[in-house]
Amino acid sequence: METLAGNVGYLDLRELPDLDFDDPADPARRALDAALALLAERDAVIVDLRHNGGGSPASVGYLTSAFTPRGAPIYNRFRARLDGQTRSFDEAPLQWYPQPRLDVPLYVLTSARTGSAAEALAYTLQAARRATVIGEASAGAANPGGEFPLADGYRVFVSTGSPTNPITGGNWEGRGVQPDIATAAAQALDTARLRALERIVAAPGRSCRAGRALDPGSAARAGRAGRVRRRRLPGRVRTPAHRGRQRAFAAARWPPSAAAADRAAARPVLPQRRSGGAPAFRTRRRRPGRGAGNAAQRRTQQPLSALSAEPARAPPTRAAAAPIARSRAREPDDARPSKRAFTAAPARRSARMHGGAAPAGTAGSHPNLVPRRPRRLRPLSC
Repeated sequence: METLAGNVGYLDLRELPDLDFDDPADPARRALDAALALLAERDAVIVDLRHNGGGSPASVGYLTSAFTPRGAPIYNRFRARLDGQTRSFDEAPLQWYPQPRLDVPLYVLTSARTGSAAEALAYTLQAARRATVIGEASAGAANPGGEFPLADGYRVFVSTGSPTNPITGGNWEGRGVQPDIATAAAQALDTARLRALERIVAAPGRSCRAGRALDPGSAARAGRAGRVRRRRLPGRVRTPAHRGRQRAFAAARWPPSAAAADRAAARPVLPQRRSGGAPAFRTRRRRPGRGAGNAAQRRTQQPLSALSAEPARAPPTRAAAAPIARSRAREPDDARPSKRAFTAAPARRSARMHGGAAPAGTAGSHPNLVPRRPRRLRPLSC
């Protein structure tokens, strides 16, 4: 059981089981009722009998009653010889399906492997003009029978009965059920689905789902027109600010361990690396109609480094910072300054803090390693 695009129901039957109408909990009948209940909300139904070799006439009558009026004279009548006597019976069910669907478009798929009771189902619905048969001609096994023993362990199948349809006055023995739309068995499902969608769309109360399934480009055109809009996920990160908030939340939710904090505090403070690349310019937005003024302005543009009080220093290299870190690592713990005593600052900040020159001895030979200004403590008053 499957629902195809366009709200088309698809039922693949590989066997027609025997039904026990006296047992309300019969599993075979419950399975058929569940499948038919799922098909009740579909705009069209496709019954696939391409791989069905037959089964019980009870299932044929029960499934036929789900799509035809109750008590309609459409069921095949069998004449069979049993125990030396000729008996007659028909395929009408002992219990009718309670809610038949009389107007739903119905399509039956057949192939050369469809035989016996599966052929009876397709033939009955086709003769009653209730279903459209699509595919290949069936096997043509209409007459039921049984196996009879022979000498030396051999057995032979002999037909003991023959069905007769009240509408056609014949059966499908030897020639099979002839399809209304002949096509290869592999393409039968696609053909039936296309016919079902066309019929649904042509109906007065047409289904939008069938129209979109029949024309796949309509959904794309509707999306370009703004009628179908895609939603963004609410938890999607779109800007660096969101990532920063996520990192801050993670740091507050899962703080680092004490050992990790100690390792971070014991690392030497290296000088900050300045951002390289082309110098930044003070630019203005170009306005339409002022091309000459913009050209003159570009000729007089000055980099930001030229506007500062002192020239910019070259960024420190890894080779220059390595001797400082090694010398600090060889100092004893009591002589080594704390982490808060050093900071990486530009040269112009050093000049503002210390009058143009960094104090010698504490910062080493590197120009960007300068100590912070010592904190002034007020004397305690009595």
